[in-house]
Amino acid sequence: MQQSGRIDYLFNNAGIAVGGEIDSYTLDDWNDVFDVNLHGVVHGIQAVYPIMIRQHSGHIVNTASMAGLVATPAQGSYTASKHAVVALSKVLRVEAERHGVQVSVFCPGAIRTPILAGGKYGRFNGISDEQLLKFWEPFRPMAPEKFAERALRAVLRGDAIIVVPAWWKAFWYLERLSPALARRAGRLALKRIREMESTAS
Repeated sequence: MQQSGRIDYLFNNAGIAVGGEIDSYTLDDWNDVFDVNLHGVVHGIQAVYPIMIRQHSGHIVNTASMAGLVATPAQGSYTASKHAVVALSKVLRVEAERHGVQVSVFCPGAIRTPILAGGKYGRFNGISDEQLLKFWEPFRPMAPEKFAERALRAVLRGDAIIVVPAWWKAFWYLERLSPALARRAGRLALKRIREMESTAS
């Protein structure tokens, strides 16, 4: 902004996760996730959107997750925060049109970032970091560089909801076309997580 006098893109890209079933959460867990995942996006919008309105251009890109499109058992706080980011982005996309400002939301599948390995970015109540990494491997986590390349192409096209890798759209379609089947898939995922927790205890 200081060098060019304008802001063309805002990427709201901070996120953490607290996994585990909701009965294992503390209030601090909820606050930690919402402070970063939702309030971080809101703060970025509040800081940059007025500037883009004044310049009649710009593109806001918020990072949600597939958990923002699909209900994900054992990730209640993360799922709630990411659903909120998707909803916020959809509302803002419509409102911002009259100002010449575009809005997109990233809904990535598994990307090989530190959040998959647990620790301070993706802690999971009852499951070790090693088990968490093992859980994600069947979902073929994508390298961050490859994700960035494909996601940026979609941003330049002006796509509203950007799902990368593209094959993750199958989960989104299942959620919309057959909620009953989606719940069944969720139960199977939860069963696997519970089995992992039982072996860890």
